[in-house]
Amino acid sequence: MRSSGLRLLDRLRMRWRSLWHRDALEQELADEIRFHQANLIERFQQEGHSPVEARRRARLELGGAAQISEEARDQRGWQMLDQVLRDSRIAFRSFKKYPGFALTAVLTIGLGMGANVGLFTLMHAVLFRPLPVTDPGTVRNVYLHVEGAQNRSSYNSSAFVSFDEFQYLRSRAATADVAGIAEAEVSWRGLAGRSLRAQLVSDNLLPLLGARPALGRFFSRDETNRPGSAAVVVLSHGLWRRQLGADPAIVGKSVTLNRTPFTVIGVADEATAGPLIQTAEL
Repeated sequence: MRSSGLRLLDRLRMRWRSLWHRDALEQELADEIRFHQANLIERFQQEGHSPVEARRRARLELGGAAQISEEARDQRGWQMLDQVLRDSRIAFRSFKKYPGFALTAVLTIGLGMGANVGLFTLMHAVLFRPLPVTDPGTVRNVYLHVEGAQNRSSYNSSAFVSFDEFQYLRSRAATADVAGIAEAEVSWRGLAGRSLRAQLVSDNLLPLLGARPALGRFFSRDETNRPGSAAVVVLSHGLWRRQLGADPAIVGKSVTLNRTPFTVIGVADEATAGPLIQTAEL
């Protein structure tokens, strides 16, 4: 174990020296090649060959100087890193000589990377990211097929239903739990100039997703069984932490949303993101 550790240390020292003292090593390598070549020439001359023939035989036995140099560099290691450093220096000099081209190249690469990252983020959110629910394999979207209406509901889309249509579906679902959700934007008095993403949900949506309240509670059936039943709101964990300083006494307080006072009944846990692409803050 000790000898192998010493060999590893020697290799690291050699590679460090080859990286930062390349000129000195190249000179040592050239001197060593000339030394071996001179010895071979002398030996062949002692065997009776002419100087020209001796040099020819020495070159054949020793091999090309360029090939020997490359093999020695590979054995020293980090040849690839050394090549990268040389290419980087050349590129830097070129960019310094042509700054306009350099700026254009950097902007083009940056825009290309930004577009690819944005596209991947969208594709991941839409196609690959699993729903943040307890059992995503059991969750389905419900679409309406209205006879004589070209598969359109009262909101002119099979993906959206009215509140009465939702209540009808929920009351007649015998083998599934039907929950409703809609998106909205609201203004919060005290957060001037900023709108917040909100979701209008049925009382069973958050429990259906496996969400848990970090503070307080979620909605009751009486609070969501008809429009205007109660002005209550559940805050996202992120909004509660960022805008309210994680106030533990927020439950029961009143906040003004779209000029209407709402009572905070709970704060969702950190894992609650909802089944839509964009997560809600309320």
